[in-house]
Amino acid sequence: MVSAVSSPLYSRVLVDTGPLVAMLSRRDSNHEITAMTLKQVAPPMLTIWPVLTEVQWLLRQEPTAFKALVGLTSEGILQLLPMDKGDLISMEKLLKIYQSLTPQLSDIALFHLSIREQISTIFTFDRRDFTTFARASKGKLKLIPEQF
Repeated sequence: MVSAVSSPLYSRVLVDTGPLVAMLSRRDSNHEITAMTLKQVAPPMLTIWPVLTEVQWLLRQEPTAFKALVGLTSEGILQLLPMDKGDLISMEKLLKIYQSLTPQLSDIALFHLSIREQISTIFTFDRRDFTTFARASKGKLKLIPEQF
């Protein structure tokens, strides 16, 4: 598992499935770029249950993955943001706007949280959806790692 290092360039960062999988699996092809990017991110990174569900599914063959995922929250590296019925209603509206992309629930939820929490940076390898999503008054999201 990779841990964050001092001298961060980014704070209040939402984290998507891919970087979490890469953090927890040294065999992941993005493990090294994730380790380098983590050096630039101040903990805690913020995420949601749909992302954790995807991470667990993708790492279901690795017996210690879930324990390590829980450890990320215990160590303060990762924080789960709450969501409620009002969030689902907002996400439904976003899904209508971006229906041609057919985004996954976790992606539309992270985009929604970027709006709700006024967070502009997302740690993701998903360039297809997140380069298309645009926040009304804030424009495009900043995606890290930048060189991917």
